[in-house]
Amino acid sequence: MAARPLLDMLNANRIVPIRHISWTPPPNNAWKISFTGHHEPESRTGSFACIVRDHNAVFKSAIAGPSGKVRDGLATHLIAFSRAIEFAMTEGIDYLQIEGNHPFLFQMITGETKIPDSETRELVFRCIHDLQKFRSVTFRSVTRGDNSAANLLARIAAERKRVEFWADIPPKDVAESLVLDVIGRWVLP
Repeated sequence: MAARPLLDMLNANRIVPIRHISWTPPPNNAWKISFTGHHEPESRTGSFACIVRDHNAVFKSAIAGPSGKVRDGLATHLIAFSRAIEFAMTEGIDYLQIEGNHPFLFQMITGETKIPDSETRELVFRCIHDLQKFRSVTFRSVTRGDNSAANLLARIAAERKRVEFWADIPPKDVAESLVLDVIGRWVLP
């Protein structure tokens, strides 16, 4: 019943929702790891989430948990990126596409933008060193909506006390979002 005013407004303005599919297969049969960090400015704490899927979008594994005390959102996302790289290495992935909604972070890793401070520089250089251990790595910057499964898992992880791991079967709260990545979501243009 509550949706009726929205439908009336959409019809009156001739706005037609479109189906948006956010999944794109990674190149060269690589596996894709979607990552994000979640920052709570009031408590200065953060959490991270990493979701691994194969080139056919089949869920393989996920890891999420608290990052502890962090100084800002950039540090939170960089810690999440670092955890994603470590996770991919422990999963034995050789060909990897790293996907996240943090273009500034990707620009720091690829040298396209200046690293803001020495603490950040140290973690960026450690990530660059670890990235060299893969046979192939590509980056894909996506919107927050296209990274919704990882963002949802990171928000859930913010309330947890320890790091959690899922193999083969995704967390129930995230499973629907992973499916919608592939079959599409209805969005307004």
